[in-house]
Amino acid sequence: MASYAQQRGFKVRVLDVDAEQLDFPMIEECIRSDQPRFIGITAVTAQITTAHRIAELAKTVHPNGKVVIGGVHGTAMPEEVLSDPNVDYVVRGEGERPFSALVKGCPVESIHGLSYRRSNPLQPIVNNPEETPITDLDSLPNYNTLSGYANV
Repeated sequence: MASYAQQRGFKVRVLDVDAEQLDFPMIEECIRSDQPRFIGITAVTAQITTAHRIAELAKTVHPNGKVVIGGVHGTAMPEEVLSDPNVDYVVRGEGERPFSALVKGCPVESIHGLSYRRSNPLQPIVNNPEETPITDLDSLPNYNTLSGYANV
């Protein structure tokens, strides 16, 4: 997903919290120094509590940053994920196209695979239609071939 966004001209910084053995103060410092417009977090169900904690930390340090959660848990349970007020959007399914469209500034109503809150109390959470899968996986860029450190 990072390479897909980067290929489209967006600056991206990837933090692998597990591989880099980052603790919460280190994550906080990255967010504070980078001030990203979007903070993307991926999580399976076993990681969702940590993902919500990172979302809270992100909003505390950088309230204007938009928190986006994707991954298996968000795909299966977008309403539960969006019950956290620190999460702005959920990307369901393959995230490359929806996340890039969101970062590009496309209207949220037009982004397939995106879930979000709105002020309508009768339908507070909207789940846009599913995004079609990317069939040609060879069309996806390899992150290792792209350069740059930055943030989305």
